Amino acid sequence: MDKPNYKQDSNKIITIIILMGLILSLVLILNYKSVNISYIANLPTDDIDNALITINLPHHEIHEGEHFTLSNYIILGGSASYGWLFLPTGDEEIHLVISAENSVHANYTFIENPIITNNGTSMTYFNRNRLFPDTNVLKIFKQPVFSGGLNLISKDAGDGKKVGGSNRDSNEIILNPNKTYIIYVENLAVSDNTINYIFDWYTH
Repeated sequence: MDKPNYKQDSNKIITIIILMGLILSLVLILNYKSVNISYIANLPTDDIDNALITINLPHHEIHEGEHFTLSNYIILGGSASYGWLFLPTGDEEIHLVISAENSVHANYTFIENPIITNNGTSMTYFNRNRLFPDTNVLKIFKQPVFSGGLNLISKDAGDGKKVGGSNRDSNEIILNPNKTYIIYVENLAVSDNTINYIFDWYTH
């Protein structure tokens, strides 16, 4: 009488279990409500070389209605200063980039968690997807009254220079939703200083 080949039987059982697992996984994927098989089968491609068309996360957040912008300019008199308060009101991550350009010598400071005694005047910003409302967890105010805080960034900018920029790899800061932030600019010249600025952020 032949002895049972337990090793061979064990390998068969393991193979069957693996196949059943693969089949079950495939069934779950095909029936998962967020998977659109017709979309997967029709991924967008470039008309010339059929390369897959993709977008980065910040661009995706525009499509989702979670990307916002505020831009304007101010004219500071000689040796004057100006500030903006960034006040998170939720628990979402706020991915912020700042761009500013001054006509004459200026200094910029980015301050975390100062003591705020007056928020200042609320500012209006816009959703970059005009199909969505202009509301977000981040509130921005101009000319707040504050003191103290941690100076995260201090940047001296000569005549006609820029600070920050749209390159997120170099300039993005993710705000802590439990803290407040101030951007403070000082005119280091005796003449008027025109400051053009853009605040751009998405929540995630």
